[in-house]
Amino acid sequence: EIGVRLVGSEMCIRDSAISIVIVNLMGAVVFEEHHSLPDPIEHIALPDLAAGMYIVSVRHQDGINSQKMMKL
Repeated sequence: EIGVRLVGSEMCIRDSAISIVIVNLMGAVVFEEHHSLPDPIEHIALPDLAAGMYIVSVRHQDGINSQKMMKL
């Protein structure tokens, strides 16, 4: 569990991530953002993300964690 949740058009992450990648179920990268540690990421606006199922991959110091996310 990487602590990712979607609230409206905003993704909330509780992690000191290095990068976030969101991929749709067709395998296309629809969002990618990189950050410098130790800045914690809290809210990322996703107003252009269409409704559907996505895989969110969060890369941090301990490795890469992925989880499914659905935008309604």
